[in-house]
Parts: sequence; C-alpha cells; structure tokens
Amino acid sequence: MGTYLASQRTMYRVLASNGEVRERRDQLRRRGQRGVVLDAAHAAHPERFVRVKPQPPLLPAALWISSPAKEVLPIGVSAK
Repeated sequence: MGTYLASQRTMYRVLASNGEVRERRDQLRRRGQRGVVLDAAHAAHPERFVRVKPQPPLLPAALWISSPAKEVLPIGVSAK
C-alpha cells in the first residue's frame, strides 16, 4: 500500500465538494459531545461493541508534520 500525501488546500476542496467541511470543523469544536454520542450509541446497540464500551480518542500531547531532530548537528555535518 502506498502513502497518499495531500495539501490542506486539496483536502479542503475534497471536503467542500462532499459538503463535509462544517461537519469536520464541528467535530473538533465539540469534542465533549463525542462521549455522549458514543454512550448513546452503545446503549442503543450494545451488540455492535463486542470488546469494550467506546471511548473518544485522546488528543496527542504534541504533533508535528516533520518531527524535530533528536540532536542538533553543526552546519555542514549530515546525519547518517
């Protein structure tokens, strides 16, 4: 399988063409409601959640597009 890379502009166009821009933004703004929705889904259909009760994922503590270097190298020296 390959890795697909896309710019924010491309992803915005894809989401906009499917009418999902507002929906995606609302998911980030209303993270507290996600647990309530998952609880309601579990109460309505417990057979769908065989292993454990669903929990919203935790937000990462830090996130980078390109993670910072482990050590600072002098100019002209490349990492091996």
